[in-house]
Amino acid sequence: MADSYDAVAQAYAASVAGVDRKPLDLAFLHQFVQRLGRRGPVFDIGCGPGDVTRYLHDAGVEVEGIDISAAMIAEARRAHPQVAFSVGGFADLGERPKAPAGIVAFYSLIHLPPSDLQEAFHRFRRNLQPDGLLLVAFHVGDGATQVDEWFGKPVSLTGYFFSPAQLSEMLKEAGFTIDSTLIRPPYPEMEFPSERIYLLARSEA
Repeated sequence: MADSYDAVAQAYAASVAGVDRKPLDLAFLHQFVQRLGRRGPVFDIGCGPGDVTRYLHDAGVEVEGIDISAAMIAEARRAHPQVAFSVGGFADLGERPKAPAGIVAFYSLIHLPPSDLQEAFHRFRRNLQPDGLLLVAFHVGDGATQVDEWFGKPVSLTGYFFSPAQLSEMLKEAGFTIDSTLIRPPYPEMEFPSERIYLLARSEA
């Protein structure tokens, strides 16, 4: 998967609309920041070119963007040199010197089939500080789609769709309490034509 994102990183960073153009995304991120308070650190998992990480940094959050694609991290560092970025994945969280107070994963978990996603939620729960926050975003639907070409480059990516009920049950199973949920239509001419779901969850004490 990293190779596929490496192949399209430059075109992706230049073409995909950033979070600054999506007011409902910004509202949910603002809610995350307000509930987080002054706690840290926060890890933005699958940060891509870093627009969400940069928003959190500018809001005063102690944040680091993490992505398995070295080329994506290079784009993020180029665009946001004042923000911390590193190559890695959610499996590396246990090796960090300090447990996160918050984890953000905007569409970065969509390549995980349900069983792997459930394990990712459990891993997040184990690594978060007590009363830590998790903010995730997914495409709403059923089944999966295979992408073999993207931005004119050959890739091999599978994207999974999840229902709101399915995601809620998976988070609860992992030991989270869901504080807020938002479902929105895609922004016209900016996004893949699927409904989006955002869930803000808190790790149970």
